Amino acid sequence: MKRVVTPPRLVAAGWIVCALVAVAVTVSAQWSFDAKQVAGKWVGTLQAAGRSSAEVQVEFKSDGVFEGTSNAGQADEVSYEGRWKIDGTTIHVEFTAEGSERESEVTWKLKRNGSELSGSAVRRLGKFRYDVTLTPMK
Repeated sequence: MKRVVTPPRLVAAGWIVCALVAVAVTVSAQWSFDAKQVAGKWVGTLQAAGRSSAEVQVEFKSDGVFEGTSNAGQADEVSYEGRWKIDGTTIHVEFTAEGSERESEVTWKLKRNGSELSGSAVRRLGKFRYDVTLTPMK
């Protein structure tokens, strides 16, 4: 009777693959999140290079609706209306920003950083870019 012997390298490689899969699943679970963790009211700042920051208040509604307001560094208030969704570990927000003088389409891409949401924004009018930082409203 012949005995089958598995080479030690093959056994070690199998354990390494199992360990890598386990680590990947654990890391993915830690960084992914669902709509329940985002839905609600948030406050924060909008900051463009070389400009003063603006205060913002937004609400991510559980049905995917996005609303908010900011002072946008201007005297008058700017209102936001649009939609949001989660794609993996990124929150994509597309909305219309409407002030007293003009209207513009805006896109935010946010990531979770502890209890904070932060990321970048692009206003399509003039391809204006700025940073967004949000914390849950208390």
